[in-house]
Amino acid sequence: MKYKYPAALFIIGLFSEFFLRKSYIFVPAVILMLIGIRVKPCLYVGIGLLLLDAVLSVVSTLKLKKTFETESPSEGFTALQQAITSKGWIEGVKEFSESRIKKAGDGEE
Repeated sequence: MKYKYPAALFIIGLFSEFFLRKSYIFVPAVILMLIGIRVKPCLYVGIGLLLLDAVLSVVSTLKLKKTFETESPSEGFTALQQAITSKGWIEGVKEFSESRIKKAGDGEE
């Protein structure tokens, strides 16, 4: 079965990669761009870092999308794929999480 990665998850993932996960690039880029108001070389370095952050974020998000759309031998991951694509992804993830927590509480794995 072919799974389709939801566009909303792609956009959320892209923004979280750009602003949060790659914050070690984003924060210095913003600082350098602020300094670059007066010192032009800092502005160019800041813009370069921001572009690097954007490229790395897109690549990471595309890797995640490809992983999601690939068939998996893992039953747990296949269940997650089905949960996300069966209904709205928010309800699917909620039901999947609740069922996994219940199984873990019962001592099953």
